[in-house]
Amino acid sequence: PDTLSKAEILLILNNVKFLKHRILLFTIYSAGLRVSEAVNLKCLKRPFEFANLLYKLHNMEWVVYTKEPFSSPENVLKYLGRYTHRVAISDARIRAFDNGMVTFEYTDRKDRCKNKLSTITADEFILT
Repeated sequence: PDTLSKAEILLILNNVKFLKHRILLFTIYSAGLRVSEAVNLKCLKRPFEFANLLYKLHNMEWVVYTKEPFSSPENVLKYLGRYTHRVAISDARIRAFDNGMVTFEYTDRKDRCKNKLSTITADEFILT
């Protein structure tokens, strides 16, 4: 995706009428949040306090800690692999895959932790 320039961001923020909405957009952009994450922020219930905090944070001089560079591409892959290659669901919980549908076992904590089966499309399974 394209990124917006600082001028474009300021233009957007300055044309938002309500402070709460401006703060929400500023927070989403500066923190790299998804909209669904941003709308649940508790601090947005007190927009003036939050705006004051953002103003103070924006004017601080930040020192960012960075590690020494990795010695090789292999070490970068090893490091990232610890975070990106985790299994979301084990093969033992997948019961069937037929005609584009996946059946898997899950624990229903609302029903006294009973193990149950669920069948969904393969597309939905991949996205979940």
